[in-house]
Amino acid sequence: MLFDSIDWRAMESSFKALSMKEQVISQNLANQDTPDYKQVEFNFKNVLADAQGSVDVEKSKDMDYEFVAQTFTDTSRNILIDGNSVDTDQQQLELYNVYLQHSAMITKMNGDFKRFSTVATANFS
Repeated sequence: MLFDSIDWRAMESSFKALSMKEQVISQNLANQDTPDYKQVEFNFKNVLADAQGSVDVEKSKDMDYEFVAQTFTDTSRNILIDGNSVDTDQQQLELYNVYLQHSAMITKMNGDFKRFSTVATANFS
């Protein structure tokens, strides 16, 4: 089934992770003028049970994609006079990167829907 494939489960998890990353970046940008605010970074990695290298497709059908999210305060950044460490340019680029990743996944999903619709409405007589 379309929605039960490993691709769709991976995209669902990716959307959740990208949404969290977008919230962290938005919080950083909102606090760019707050004295002593330290920029928060967001990392996530894909954790597939027992997956090192290649994944057996048959075994992966029952696996869930799980993303481990980590937020941390980046203390290695240059701190401005007011104690703030938000790099506005870098955060805006990160936000645009999240937008591009969202757009790519939506384009893939739309293609899958179009193929599914074509098959569902095909006349096989």
